Amino acid sequence: MHFHTVLFDFDYTLADTSVGIVNSFHYAFDRLNIERKEEASIKKTIGMPLKAAFTALTGLQDPRLQEQFRRYFVTSSNAIMTKNTVLFDDTIAVLKKLKQTGCQIAIVSNKYRFRINESIEKFQLHSYIDAVIGGEDVSIAKPSPEGCLKAMEQLQAKPENTVYIGDSIIDAKTAQSAGIALIEVTTGTDTADGMREDLKAYPHLKICSCLTEAADTICG
Repeated sequence: MHFHTVLFDFDYTLADTSVGIVNSFHYAFDRLNIERKEEASIKKTIGMPLKAAFTALTGLQDPRLQEQFRRYFVTSSNAIMTKNTVLFDDTIAVLKKLKQTGCQIAIVSNKYRFRINESIEKFQLHSYIDAVIGGEDVSIAKPSPEGCLKAMEQLQAKPENTVYIGDSIIDAKTAQSAGIALIEVTTGTDTADGMREDLKAYPHLKICSCLTEAADTICG
């Protein structure tokens, strides 16, 4: 395999952001006088655009409520998200290994770019990350290929030399729609609770238990 460019999802792929996300959901629901949802149910929406996650949890499709939810969520996130974000144990070692083998690295996520950049600053990842495409950079969220295609354009990468690493069905659909290879890590709620078999329906190189295994697949 000759991959020169590696695109990563962020939440549940490079980092565990669930504490900040769950508490920001609770904050927003409290402000809207909507009953709080179970933590496990909230975690299953991680990776979705915020408005879609709100509707998935509540069944409410009113655009005004969706936008109010988004604003309350962001208000809470501004205060608590980055300080509650933790990298997986092997994240830095994997990024370092990929850079040492000459790979370009980008993050493509439905999470806001500015929020991802806060974590890049917090964990001093600047030397590893060549580009970040977040939710504010695209007109259509994942699983649209727009984010991956923008990252590839920025890095002048070819589809046949690019691989996407993610943790969810959304990521599998994203890679497929972008026409690039996929490696899944079973660190997200999709892959950790019995959906591993569902992933096999999508083109993939490998389904891995961790980032280290994914990097070994790429680097050989």
